[in-house]
Amino acid sequence: YNEIYRDKQQIAKAIVIIAPVIFADLLGDNKNLILINKDGKVIYTANEEIHAGNKMDEINKNILENNNSTSLIYTTSAYNYFKIVYYQDAREIDKDFLKIRLFLVMIVLATSLLTAYFARRISEGINKSVKSLLKTIERYDFRSSNKKQLWTEERKKITLRERIFFYLSAMIIITTIINTVILYFFSIRTIKDYIVKNNYNTFVQTAENIQYFFQSKVDIVRYIIYDYTLQEILTDEEEYENFMSTGQGAKILIDDKLIQGNGRDEIFVYINAKNIIVSNLPHTAGSTEYLRNIEQLNESGYTYYWTNTQKDLYNRYIINLFVKIKDLENLDTIGYLQSQISEHYLENIYRSLLQGEDEIFIVDKDNVIISHFDKNRIGEKLEIASINKANLFEHMISGTPWRLIRYNTYESYKNEVKEMLMEKLYLLIILTSSIIIVSFMLSFVLTGKLNKLADIFNNINIEQIDLFFPENTFICEINKLGMAFNDMVIRIEALIDQLLISAKKQSILESKKKEAELAALQAQINPHFLYNTFESINWLIKANDRENAVKMLNDLSDLLRYLAKTKETLVTIEEEIMHAKLYSNIMKMRFKENLSFTWKIPGEVMKCKIIKFTLQPLIENAIYHGIMPKQNKGTIQVECRAGKDEILVVVSDDGVGIDRDKLEKIEEELDKQDLNIGLYNVQNRIKILFGNDYGMHVKSIPGEKTEILIRIPRIT
Repeated sequence: YNEIYRDKQQIAKAIVIIAPVIFADLLGDNKNLILINKDGKVIYTANEEIHAGNKMDEINKNILENNNSTSLIYTTSAYNYFKIVYYQDAREIDKDFLKIRLFLVMIVLATSLLTAYFARRISEGINKSVKSLLKTIERYDFRSSNKKQLWTEERKKITLRERIFFYLSAMIIITTIINTVILYFFSIRTIKDYIVKNNYNTFVQTAENIQYFFQSKVDIVRYIIYDYTLQEILTDEEEYENFMSTGQGAKILIDDKLIQGNGRDEIFVYINAKNIIVSNLPHTAGSTEYLRNIEQLNESGYTYYWTNTQKDLYNRYIINLFVKIKDLENLDTIGYLQSQISEHYLENIYRSLLQGEDEIFIVDKDNVIISHFDKNRIGEKLEIASINKANLFEHMISGTPWRLIRYNTYESYKNEVKEMLMEKLYLLIILTSSIIIVSFMLSFVLTGKLNKLADIFNNINIEQIDLFFPENTFICEINKLGMAFNDMVIRIEALIDQLLISAKKQSILESKKKEAELAALQAQINPHFLYNTFESINWLIKANDRENAVKMLNDLSDLLRYLAKTKETLVTIEEEIMHAKLYSNIMKMRFKENLSFTWKIPGEVMKCKIIKFTLQPLIENAIYHGIMPKQNKGTIQVECRAGKDEILVVVSDDGVGIDRDKLEKIEEELDKQDLNIGLYNVQNRIKILFGNDYGMHVKSIPGEKTEILIRIPRIT
């Protein structure tokens, strides 16, 4: 309730009655949350069983002893001393553990009963497929091999089905025990995770309570600075003088409004950055360093400014909230308000979360501690990166530049787990030893021969085709598989002999086919070249230029002789360049000064191999499709570029070039196999001999130049 005064006389009381439904909305249906007053009586809880028996006596006893544990966590309101209690009945936890133990026993019994049945059925299923394989192998006639069969008289052996039955029985029972132990410890871990989750939720709720605490302080301050009386005092000098003469400024402007908040804050109102006009203290001892803080407020550009924890003149830790008081009409700053909040109020909100070696505190953006239950650590800079052995919770406190941090080492949980482990350690050692011994023995006995057969399979190859499996294993089915494998090896020997002969014949046929294709392609020569050359020789003879005519005939003769060497597919680049120059000499004699050649051939590629008669078609193409249409002087350049693993041959001319559409058509036709003239002839021979990774590419700039690039492997 609140008292209402007029002319210093109490005229009424305002009483607010809170209905329980409000607490239901705030606390929800969580049956573990209890709201109690300072006398220990329940105000609200969703759990009706709390009132029964002596649970409230137990809860109040723990609260009086300040006993925060995993089963009871509480926090106290700083204003009305109400307590929010999170209560978990230990007997409920014991019931959960009992259910887990009963569940584990049921798993052991049920699995043990089903193990024998399913193990037998599984072994029969596996054995059925093995028997089917054996029948198929026995029906196959390995005797078509020309080598001696290895069948021997079969002795009585233990069946694979029986062995698999024993194996599965043992392994499933052992696995069940292991799973039982794992499930037990997993349940412990699940419970621990559940507690951690609840702690985190409580931590978040505490952070929200702190946010609400700070927000309530801001709301009260806002209520003060927007008060009509204060606005008049700060803007009207006459009102200020009248107000100061009453002597009731602190009560009217501050005390009546502080009743609505938690705790009693120390409020100072400044008419400027220096003069205090009203305060709820009879002195100004609490306003330490306020001038510097007001300067920081102005520099920040904010209306509200929180400062880190400071000590006042009485050695108390306080947090300051500085606020600009704005004129409601023009929003000019007409004063300042300073609210000093005791850091102890903050500690009361989060202190209830402390358990064992837990740490919880508030830090600023630079990780400087501003609130801690150990006051000696306030102002200390926290190195969060060094907290590597703790579980860390963080939550930003909205409306402030601060964070709430909590971390713990779980030492209490670890000690409980260690205790349980030590109690059952001897059982764990026995079970582990049994599993290791039995697993080793079973795996050695049952898989030894199969591993040997697998090793033979891995090692068998053309050089070691005569590997055989020893036929003395005591498991019937494995013995039969070994015998069948031996006969299969004999048959494979015969098949390999046949395959090698067939492969050799096929290789010879493929080689002859490729040689025939290359010979056919190399035998092709453009008849126009011969016609034009003979026409040029005829013209030289008629012109009585017998010397050039004879030279042209000699060059043509050498060129045709080079072409006629059909047995040589690859020649050196040196030879190819020499005979390409013969052809260029013939063309220069024909076209006179209108045609010139440049050669850029590094010495390192001279002994490398190239397909015979590669350059002549490219040079001919450059003359007839590049230089001649130009009807002017032209130059053809032949260049070789050596790479690490390949050689690039470039034949370029400065002729008319090729337009884009025609160039695309040429590139498309270069991939066809049915064109055997000019560029296509060269492309086909490269593809046949070196594969599709190598070949020809044409680049051109219309009106400027054309380049033909050939990429071949570097062969010496």
